[in-house]
Amino acid sequence: MSLKRPFDDSTPPRARPLPPPQKRYRLQSSDSFSSSPSTATSSSSLATPGGPFSTPYTPPSDSPTNPFGRIRKLALNGSEPLALPRATSFSKHLPLRFQLIRIGGGADAIGEGTYRIVQVPLNYTFRHLHKLLFFLFDDSSSTHSELRPDLQLETGGHLFEVQDSIRMYPTKNPNALSRVGQIRSGHTWAKLSSVRDPFRKRKIRDEDAVEDEGGEGEEDWIWEAEEDFTVGHVWPEGGDLKRGCVYHHTPTTQIHITINTTRIPGRKGVGNKPFVFGAFGSGWAPLGERRLLGLGLRGLGIRGIGVDEEGGEERIESGRWNGHEAFEKFLRRDKKRENLRAQDHRSPSSSPSPSPSSSSNPIIPHPPTHPHPHPTQTPLPQTKLHRLRVQYASRRLERLTKKGLGELGEEVGFEEEVDGDELGEEGEVC
Repeated sequence: MSLKRPFDDSTPPRARPLPPPQKRYRLQSSDSFSSSPSTATSSSSLATPGGPFSTPYTPPSDSPTNPFGRIRKLALNGSEPLALPRATSFSKHLPLRFQLIRIGGGADAIGEGTYRIVQVPLNYTFRHLHKLLFFLFDDSSSTHSELRPDLQLETGGHLFEVQDSIRMYPTKNPNALSRVGQIRSGHTWAKLSSVRDPFRKRKIRDEDAVEDEGGEGEEDWIWEAEEDFTVGHVWPEGGDLKRGCVYHHTPTTQIHITINTTRIPGRKGVGNKPFVFGAFGSGWAPLGERRLLGLGLRGLGIRGIGVDEEGGEERIESGRWNGHEAFEKFLRRDKKRENLRAQDHRSPSSSPSPSPSSSSNPIIPHPPTHPHPHPTQTPLPQTKLHRLRVQYASRRLERLTKKGLGELGEEVGFEEEVDGDELGEEGEVC
């Protein structure tokens, strides 16, 4: 049996150094990358163009459009159409009834009036809902005819009223069929409008003033943003019959949005598009300018019978709304129309003409022949909402800068005072 060696007589063996982690080995000098082509490729792809440094982190795939604003999902890029949200299970879609109401237009009502029964995803924002109303009720021949800029100034623009504790008109009386789907009364607890919201259209003078005024006054309702408020906020517990919305299109045209109570078939799967089960009427154009149409889907238990010029029945194809990418195509067409209207409002004389000396200067490039060239300088905000948010951010930065300079001045004054006291004490000691 061998005796144990005393601790003092022997020196501890030199420990073998542990290999560095794989990640740390990859971040060493550039000589270590020459042995592996794959690592060299990854290093070059991560190198920044401003210097020889590299980072193992990938650049973020998304970033806030404006970190200083109060509305985080505001779409400032007006060149892209409105994108649909992620697909969800059909169990998270609500069957809604969109009933067209005409103030003082009782003579136009035939049967149950003009309506649409649509299954809408709960994650649709009110921007999607606003576009959906045009998709369902706007005739192709009179697209946005009632939303011209001059008419918006006269009527104030559209408005959504979110209500609870609603009461519907009774429908048991056969003479009251024209009031099916109409909200008789309700308590408004939220309003939404991209043109009436005071946070959007008023000139922001101070951040505290915006928070104090808010736009609600003494009312018990609040303003909500169309980009953030969803259908799920209106019906958080599913098909609550006591909740609904009133959409004001014009002073004489409304659309009442409630939970559908008629029988519809079940659907299985996932999706992010609206699905129309039944409809009657062609749109929100006056009766003298439209021809009543109806949509009837066989086997769905919903009748959508329209009347043609000869008094007979007429059916229209469901592919008008339920076709492949029908809603996406409508959003793209609508965005093109908005861009064309924005270009029409711009004055052609406002574009500066090139100076005569620019053509002879070889440094200044010649103006391109393309009608829409890319600007050589960052353009100013074009939309009123964009200008409002930039002004809001700049004012906030100015306040923060003044506050920081004031605190810095106080600290400098305090340090000078302390230094003066210390010098005085040292003079007394001497």
